[in-house]
Amino acid sequence: MSESKKFEFKESIGRNQRIIVAIIAIIILIVIRLLFVKKSNVGVEGLNPKVRLAYEQDIKNYTKEIEKNPKNPHFRYNRGTTYLNLKDYDRAIADLSQAIAMDPNVGHFYLNRATAWFEKGKFNKAIEDNTKAIALDSKNASAWYNRGRAHLQKGEKNKALRNFKEAQRLGIKYAKTAIEEIKKTSPQETE
Repeated sequence: MSESKKFEFKESIGRNQRIIVAIIAIIILIVIRLLFVKKSNVGVEGLNPKVRLAYEQDIKNYTKEIEKNPKNPHFRYNRGTTYLNLKDYDRAIADLSQAIAMDPNVGHFYLNRATAWFEKGKFNKAIEDNTKAIALDSKNASAWYNRGRAHLQKGEKNKALRNFKEAQRLGIKYAKTAIEEIKKTSPQETE
């Protein structure tokens, strides 16, 4: 084999190897991306892209306001609530916890953090935060309802029922469905 043919052959192998390495690298990047998305708690696949962009812009705006007014808990509450809407529960909890530390007398701070805890499956923490929201405002129907949901997830049907009944009394109409479901599945619990 002539010297030039050997060179072309080696060059051809080198080019093919580079292509194979590039393809493998792309496949690895795709797999990593898929694994990252699956493990992320930001499950906003069904969210309208325009709404998602609006939330992301809100987060940028609240972040700027937090930098200008670091002692104002309401910007942290707003950003935390936006993270909650994006299902980024860890960031929501972090911001809402900071808002609570700055002003522990605002029931909605606890209510939204309770929702994040609930979505993470931390039902005891959700009950604690809803209880604090109720202590600050006993007419907070959402806190009563959400605390009932957390008790129900723990299998505490009597406690759930009491909370749903209070939520219904305070005006949450859909609490009736939860009450009826408990009565239907566990009639002994409703006595």
